[in-house]
Amino acid sequence: MDSHEKVKQLVQNHQTLHSNNNERIKPPVAISVGNVFLSLLMIAIGSFLFFQNVQVHSSFHLGFSLVSMGGYHLTSGIILLVFMSGVAFIFYNPKSDVGWWITILGVLILFLSILMSLRFSFAGMTSFELMLILTFLAGGIGLFFRELFKFG
Repeated sequence: MDSHEKVKQLVQNHQTLHSNNNERIKPPVAISVGNVFLSLLMIAIGSFLFFQNVQVHSSFHLGFSLVSMGGYHLTSGIILLVFMSGVAFIFYNPKSDVGWWITILGVLILFLSILMSLRFSFAGMTSFELMLILTFLAGGIGLFFRELFKFG
């Protein structure tokens, strides 16, 4: 077998290999719009029922201790002093960058302290209700991903 025949054989093997690979790849199957809407509806119902049973409590008040360091407590009332001093700087000199930065820092710390004081708890319910909520959520998510990544 000379070199010309070897090259011809390699090209033929290469074409055979690629023609077999193309036959194995299947085009994606059309997505069922009804199943997508059903899955989104299930997710919406499960999310609604879940968030209806979550209770949010806040322990934020002006004496609320945010940080304790060596016996000193940074309360939310002190944060309001930072905010008020920034506002005073702005009223004294509206072009003062220091006043604006102190005010922004006071608002940011106040916002974060309110978020840190939130507590979430789950309302009392029967196990059937919880299983129903989780079935809607997990079933809807599973159905959605099945339709999203559907191949024949």
